[in-house]
Amino acid sequence: MKRYALAFIASSLVASSAFALTLEDAMRDVVANHPEILERIRDFRAITQDKNIAFAGYLPTLDFVAAAGREKSNNNNTNEKNVYLDRTEMAFILQWNLFRGGADQLNVSRQDSRISAASFRVMEAINEKTLETAQAYLAALKQKKLLELAKDNVDIHDRLHDQIGQRINSGVGAQSELEQ
Repeated sequence: MKRYALAFIASSLVASSAFALTLEDAMRDVVANHPEILERIRDFRAITQDKNIAFAGYLPTLDFVAAAGREKSNNNNTNEKNVYLDRTEMAFILQWNLFRGGADQLNVSRQDSRISAASFRVMEAINEKTLETAQAYLAALKQKKLLELAKDNVDIHDRLHDQIGQRINSGVGAQSELEQ
């Protein structure tokens, strides 16, 4: 992933000085688009939903049960004969657990702890990737500055070479000065 950040920043800096990428823009882009950060954010959201599920333990449930079909009956009431009956039934079942030994409270508390841990994992990923981005950005700026200094150095050497050549042509200097 370090290569991703370095390549992204280096290509952005070299592309054009008119459209130079600032460190703030680079970090904003990494936080918004880096796959590891996005994965941690999705995990955080999923764990947040798990808390809603845990909280549902406090709420009542309403179930609907329905059954229909033929039933074969062979018992004392049918005189030991096979009797086929058409059967249908429906029921609504309302349940509300008033006490489960604190299980609901502990489950919600556990989910709160998981949410806290997930938020720290998101911040860890953001800090790690923005640090890598800053290091890559500074390395790219350093390389850009070194390139500028090298170009300036070549220009100075060319100018000195030309001056020494002029001195030799005018007869003031020796050829050995040019060869150095």
